[in-house]
Amino acid sequence: MFSFEKYIASERFAPYQRAHTSVQQQRELYLWNIELAQELSKTIGHAEIFLREAIDQQLRTWNLAQPVVPGLIHDQTGRPLHRQDPRRRTSGGSEEWIKHPSRKIANLILSKRGNRFVSEYDSAFTRAQKDLNARVLSHPRHGADVTHDDVLAHITLGTWKRLLPDGRLNTTARLNPDQVRTKNSQLDLWDQALRHAFPYEPNPYVVSYRLTQMHVARNRVAHHESLLNMQVQQVHRATVRLVGTVNPQLGSWLANESQVIECWKRRP
Repeated sequence: MFSFEKYIASERFAPYQRAHTSVQQQRELYLWNIELAQELSKTIGHAEIFLREAIDQQLRTWNLAQPVVPGLIHDQTGRPLHRQDPRRRTSGGSEEWIKHPSRKIANLILSKRGNRFVSEYDSAFTRAQKDLNARVLSHPRHGADVTHDDVLAHITLGTWKRLLPDGRLNTTARLNPDQVRTKNSQLDLWDQALRHAFPYEPNPYVVSYRLTQMHVARNRVAHHESLLNMQVQQVHRATVRLVGTVNPQLGSWLANESQVIECWKRRP
C-alpha cells in the first residue's frame, strides 16, 4: 500500500501508531476511522434535520403568539443603539423567531462580544447569503433573497443546544445574574414551547444531555479527529433516542437506517 501516512501531520496520525505497531494495521485503522466518521456524520445529519424541524415548528408558533414589544433603541445607560444592533429586532410577534425573537429567545441567541451584542441570526444570514450567491447562474435561487428557512439551515447545532435547559445550571449552587436569566429563559421556553417538540421525553435535561453528546461527536467528526477513544455506541444510542423523543417511529427508522454500529464492529 502507498505510504499515504507520510502526508498526514504526525500528531494526527499518532493515535493509530499508538494503537498498533504494524504500519499496515495503522493504515487500515486510519481508513476505518474515516469510514466510521462518514457513517456517524450521516446519522447525526439525519438527526439534526429532524430536530431542527421539530424545534422550528414550535418556536414559529410560540414566537408569533408573543405580544409585540418594540425592540430596544437605547442601552442601559441611555445611549442610542447602533442601527445594526440585534437588540433593535427583539420584538416577538413573528414566525421569524431568529430575526425577531421574543425577549426569552433573545436571551439565548444574543451574546456580548467585547462592547457589542451579536446575534446568531446575523452570522447565519451572512453564511446563507454567501451560499445563495455562490450558486451557478442557472440555479433557480441564485441571488435570491435569504428566507427564514435559509437562515435556519445555517444555524449551528450549538445554538439548538443553547435553547434547551442546560443541565449545568440545574444546581443548588449560587448562579450569577446572567446564568439565572439563561436558566429561567430556557425553562420557560421548554414549558411553553419546546416540550411539544419532544413529546416523548418529559425531562428537558435528558433531551439536552443527549443533544450535547451528539454535538461533541459531530464536532470531532467535522474536524477529522480520531474516534478511537470515543464511546461510539453511547453516542449512537443517544442520537437515536433523542430522535425517538420527537417520534418513536422516527427513532426506529434512524436506528435501522444507520450503519454506525455495523461499521464500528469492523474495527481492524
